[in-house]
Amino acid sequence: MITVLIVGNNIADNERIAGSIIGGTELTTCTICARSAQEAQRVITRTLEPIDLFVISIRLRDQSGYLLAESIRKINRYRDTPILFITNSSPSLFGFTERSTYQSYKKHHYISLPITRIDVQSKLGLYLEQIIRSQGERSSAERSVHIRHSKGETLLVVQEILFAEVQNKDCRIVTLSGSYEVLNKALKDLILMVDDDYFLRCHKSFALNIRQLKGLEKAARRIWKASFSSEQEPCLISSTYLPQILDAYRNYSGASVTFQAE
Repeated sequence: MITVLIVGNNIADNERIAGSIIGGTELTTCTICARSAQEAQRVITRTLEPIDLFVISIRLRDQSGYLLAESIRKINRYRDTPILFITNSSPSLFGFTERSTYQSYKKHHYISLPITRIDVQSKLGLYLEQIIRSQGERSSAERSVHIRHSKGETLLVVQEILFAEVQNKDCRIVTLSGSYEVLNKALKDLILMVDDDYFLRCHKSFALNIRQLKGLEKAARRIWKASFSSEQEPCLISSTYLPQILDAYRNYSGASVTFQAE
């Protein structure tokens, strides 16, 4: 299902946009309409399921649509969510670098007034593939895996795994909520069990979750140490696996990982 938040002063325009979006895809679509930035903020706060597309009028009664978009971008889950701005004019990209224009295009576009079904559906088409891919990544991240450990059995949310370490055939899985000891489990078997594109081997004894990676620190000539926002224990990355880790991080976040010198 696609969830769309439409924010605009004009009820008729909001309804035309909602109808055009629903008619522009065979996927189940939920459209939510708000008439002010304040109302939109309440919807965003109260909506448990992630919003897949924002359609925002540049001229809102209580705030600029651009300012609303800035506040939305500060929410981590919506950092890259597509935004369609509703405008009376055709924005000019003159003066922007080729790269900045491309990056902006990936994240936002414009619907011109008066609203037409063809315009709305063509702009929706620009982002449908991205929306479907993002939903697939969320589903993967929200998966749980069942493990038997030294204290019993637990369902681990894949998203919450930070890293795993294997020493002497015993595995320690470190998560946001604690660590778990799993006996007689090889690292390659654990990676197969988790079965996630972003849980990767990074050392002969370690595997890490790319989603949780925050930075790298040089530990030795051919060894790096991964850093996480909520974990101080060391997770090592060898130079053999470093290029693969960096590529995966760039593909996931669209940015470069932070390095610290020794």
